[in-house]
Amino acid sequence: MDVIIVGGGKVGIYLAGLLLDGGARVTVIEVNPAVVPRLAGLPGQVEVMEGSGTDPEVLEKAGVRRADVVAAVSGSDEANLVSA
Repeated sequence: MDVIIVGGGKVGIYLAGLLLDGGARVTVIEVNPAVVPRLAGLPGQVEVMEGSGTDPEVLEKAGVRRADVVAAVSGSDEANLVSA
């Protein structure tokens, strides 16, 4: 299963861990460049992209067309609605 997670905060990291444990291929999109290195240390097959989950180009690069699931779990309700 291919999953894109928009938001690399506590919820995004927790969700990524659960999905990775289940064998999913996970891509995390995070807008804060200071958080990206911490996300890159997640175990398993995780790809981390710096950028906004509201940007169609970032979503395309993350593979939104092939993703089975997109989970928008950033700290911004507005961004989550746009990402979805």
